[in-house]
Amino acid sequence: MKTTKKKATRAKKQPKSARTTKTDVVLEMIRVGKTPADLCAATEWQAHTLRGFISATLPKKLGRTIRLVDGKYSISKEGRLNNNSLAGTTGGPVT
Repeated sequence: MKTTKKKATRAKKQPKSARTTKTDVVLEMIRVGKTPADLCAATEWQAHTLRGFISATLPKKLGRTIRLVDGKYSISKEGRLNNNSLAGTTGGPVT
């Protein structure tokens, strides 16, 4: 007796507009005022990964400065203030 193999079915991909990426999650959580610990828990990222993402990737995508104010990240309303993206930086050389 011949056995038949079932053909594997692929899950259909959602259109890009329907997908929720970690970038979307992080941006929304920043907008509502979540803490870095909340962001790490939601994305399952370690703190250094989150900081790198926020300081390098988000300013390039948004063209805005991300600041850490009172323990919470915020997105500036105006454009980039300087090349540094986190609060407490002056844009000058480190001494």
